[in-house]
Amino acid sequence: MADIDQTSAKKLALLIDADNVRATFLPIIIREASAIGTIVVRRVYGHFASASMASWQKLLHEYALTPVHVPPASRGK
Repeated sequence: MADIDQTSAKKLALLIDADNVRATFLPIIIREASAIGTIVVRRVYGHFASASMASWQKLLHEYALTPVHVPPASRGK
């Protein structure tokens, strides 16, 4: 048990606010999080009914992300 690397023993939850992070950053986010430990939960939060989320839709299956639809709390930020 003492031979197990500390990094590989860490379990991480990756929770992404897709309304405020571009999908093009996902490979970098995954790489950096994987350097810390094992990602066991992968969720992406956002208003998936909007057209701006199309870039995230393409990556959901590829990166095993669970989409969590969050409708906007108010109109017009």
